Amino acid sequence: MNRPEPGSAAGERLTSPLDLLNLAMLAALLVITLFTLGEAPSNWSLLVAFAAMAGLLLLYPRTSFRRVDAPRRFRQGYPLAYTAVIFDSLGRVIPHVNHWRADDFLMRVDRLLLGVDPTFYLQRFVWGAAVEVLFYAYLLYFFLPFLLLFGLWRAGKIEPIFNWASILIIALYSNYLLYMVVPAMGPYLHVDHPVPLDGVLFYRPLRAGLRWLESNSFDVFPSAHVNAALVTLYGFARFHRRHVGAAAVAVAAIALSTVYLRYHYVIDVVAGAALAGLSIWAGERYYRWWVSRVRGAGPQEGG
Repeated sequence: MNRPEPGSAAGERLTSPLDLLNLAMLAALLVITLFTLGEAPSNWSLLVAFAAMAGLLLLYPRTSFRRVDAPRRFRQGYPLAYTAVIFDSLGRVIPHVNHWRADDFLMRVDRLLLGVDPTFYLQRFVWGAAVEVLFYAYLLYFFLPFLLLFGLWRAGKIEPIFNWASILIIALYSNYLLYMVVPAMGPYLHVDHPVPLDGVLFYRPLRAGLRWLESNSFDVFPSAHVNAALVTLYGFARFHRRHVGAAAVAVAAIALSTVYLRYHYVIDVVAGAALAGLSIWAGERYYRWWVSRVRGAGPQEGG
């Protein structure tokens, strides 16, 4: 094991803007989960998990091994694992935080805004090929951020990666907290539709697999698909303009798919878009603060 040298990745300050955001979210979840123990004593295991995740952030290795820069590798990879674990934990927390189920309220808001129930109205346009294509568009949500990350990494734009990732983490964690305030399951779970959705190739097994993987069913308001997709589109527009047109088409298809496939109410989409705007505003200011106050340097602009 080598000692870190000044200026090396191991020798520099190891905390990143993502560390602070994750620590804040874990602290919030520790407090919230503590209050669920009366109804769900088994949630003590979540307290242990959240505390361990926070401890790992505070204590992760600060030395570099001969062939592996452990702190740098951890710092690059952990945010994906943390957001996934935190999202997965919400299914055990939300039912005991808020007993209200907001689906009927959200349906009434849609009727007030549009005069109809959108998912029922769209039944007249249900077509197997459209269901199939829009489901693939729905799945793009899981890949679009990685395409941006890969483009930025390939171009050597490390500062823009941390800048955009800070915005995305703020967007996702804000979304997760709002799930607790307005817990809802979405049209396809809340109400039966006379016209079923069916694709032409892989729609059924893929949808069943996605449902099996998703342990948190209270993930409707706001739409994280729309929120994160718009934040990613902002990342393309600001830091990787070459593919912004294709990204815009993908984001439009993602937004349409959320309602057409009955995952979301229209008000969820509107709220997701509004939260994306607020997250971009807050994330940019947070990143500038972190760079100037914590790291003591000016941010580099992405091209």
